[in-house]
Formats: sequence, structure tokens, C-alpha cells
Amino acid sequence: MIEPIEKINTFIYRCDNHFLVSPLEDMLNDKVTYGLVVIGRKRATIGYIRGTQTKILKEFSSDVPSKHTAGGQSQRRFERLIQEGERRFYRRVIKFLNHAFLLIENLSGIFVGGAGNSKKKFVQDKFIDYRLKPIIQDTIDLPYDGGYEGIRALKSKISTQLVGIRYSQEKNLVQKFLKELSKDSGLAIYGFTEVKKALMRSTAKILIISECLENPEEFTSIANKNGIKVEVISNETEEGEMIYKAFGGVVCIDRHF
Repeated sequence: MIEPIEKINTFIYRCDNHFLVSPLEDMLNDKVTYGLVVIGRKRATIGYIRGTQTKILKEFSSDVPSKHTAGGQSQRRFERLIQEGERRFYRRVIKFLNHAFLLIENLSGIFVGGAGNSKKKFVQDKFIDYRLKPIIQDTIDLPYDGGYEGIRALKSKISTQLVGIRYSQEKNLVQKFLKELSKDSGLAIYGFTEVKKALMRSTAKILIISECLENPEEFTSIANKNGIKVEVISNETEEGEMIYKAFGGVVCIDRHF
């Protein structure tokens, strides 16, 4: 048995005279990777995004003390201790970042997010490998200093900059549906019955299905029979979650009348 190089989260039941290999083809094509860093003085998280998959590589915590409120020499000495502790923490994160990111093939860019000035101090550190410095794309203001919630917020803010990533393509696709819905154009179809009607009369242009939907074949079989494009989307984006939770996991965009 040959196993795919990455986990497949999509399940589609389909009766046909050939194998459905498009999820495997997408996996092979989705090699563009972006490094993600969310950092503050107290913690940091390093990961990457490839396709729709986000992986956390390591989380860090620091022992940098909180700011001191005393005055005079005591305050200045304490501030120096804070700065030194902060610098040591960044160097510890950078040491791992250099090792981990240089091993990633097709690393197209790095995005660094966080609250306050930490992210800017981090990217200016001379210990970041000279091969990684040029591909730092942007620093992003976030209300987080690490954790999965920080990585998720960073992905959401940079989605338009993630060129060639399935994650951003899925966000754009769902946003098209939501745009038609907000315009009340009649082209955004939702509800199991209405979607099935649009598929059966072949007016649907794109069928959008959540990977979490049970029994997707009752929709995909009609779409495939009528030559309608099928897009299976993950739950990795807020938009993907919305399709599943608010619309039952299946919608479609109709053709213009």
C-alpha cells in the first residue's frame, strides 16, 4: 500500500469507471510554502502554511520580567535586564527558525506578526540567517503574541498575500459566494433542497462543499453528471467554517441568467 505524502481530509464517495485522483494531484501541486511567526516578549510560535494545511513547528515561552515601575537607577538597571532577557529570547527563537525554515523546500516567504514592537525588533536581529532575511515579506500587527490563535489571526490578515496557496484560493471562493449573497443577486444558492435543484437544472456554475459534510456524494454525483465544477473546501478559514456552520456545508454559485 502506498500512502499519500500528507494527510487527506476530504472524503468523496463516487461511482465511476476511473479513480478520482484530483485531491492527490492538488497535494503534489501545493508545494508553495510560507513561514509564519507570531512573537512577543512572553511567548512565540513558529509554523508554516502549505495548501490548506497549517503546521505548528514549535511554541516558546520566555522568562522576561514585566516592566518595573520604580524610579532612578533601579529602574534603568531593571530595563537593561528586560532588554537583555528579550534579546536572549529572540535569539533562542531565531536559532530554531534558522534551522527549521532552511529545511523547507519552496519556502516562498515569511510573515511575522505580533503585538507592539516585538515583531520589528525580531526581524531586525542580525542573527536571522542571511538566506531568510530577503524573504521576510511583512510584519503584521496582531492582538496576540503566540499560540494557534495568533497563527490563525496572522493567516487571516495575510490571505491576499499568500500567492499560490490553496488556503487563500478557498477564502476568495467563499467571499465570492458571500458577495453575491449580500447583493441579493439570486446567484448565491444555499439550503440542501435549493442547491440540489440548481444542480439538477444545470444552472449552477460552482458547487462548494465543506470537507466536513456527511454524504457529499448526493450533491457531487449530480454536479459531475452535469459538468458542474466542484470545490471541496477545508475548515481552516473562517469562511470555510461559516459554510459548514451557517449554511450546512453545501452552497453553490449560479450562472448569470
